[in-house]
Amino acid sequence: MLDALKNAYGEIIESVIRPMKDWILRRSWFVRFLFVIAVGLGAYSYWKPETATRLAQRISFSVHSFFYHENDIPLSATAKKSLGLA
Repeated sequence: MLDALKNAYGEIIESVIRPMKDWILRRSWFVRFLFVIAVGLGAYSYWKPETATRLAQRISFSVHSFFYHENDIPLSATAKKSLGLA
């Protein structure tokens, strides 16, 4: 009974994953590489969510500063207040 359930579950999972796998394998090497990077980033974010969050914030600040050509570093209100008091 348990083996039959495992086999049925395996067939269902395979029927969902097989079309995605076939689609990815029909793409270029660059798309496959991007997929591997995306899966890796997702796994790392699941494994170390606090590090991934901090990295995303740093990237967000950097991109914002680059595209808007701001001369000052984006700081939170409490950081600006602390700097003002210093």
